[in-house]
Amino acid sequence: MTGGKMREFLAKLDTRPQTIGLFVSHSGYDDGALTVIRRSVATKTVVRFDRADIDNLFLHRTDLGDLFSEKLRDVYDHLFERDDQT
Repeated sequence: MTGGKMREFLAKLDTRPQTIGLFVSHSGYDDGALTVIRRSVATKTVVRFDRADIDNLFLHRTDLGDLFSEKLRDVYDHLFERDDQT
């Protein structure tokens, strides 16, 4: 996934306050996409699923709710760790 595609996705969240975005990319995320997400972290919550997550869901029968909750906790943990360091 590229930074341009991620910007398009995040723009859709602008009109939806307090919405959690879920982005699934089997091919992964390039540096541009990750930069776009990092820059938007103060105003938007984005949960990313990649190939490993998809494999866990379908091959290892991981519970979708559990995986989503774990990924969401990771996003919030990153936010709070970042705030503690500033």
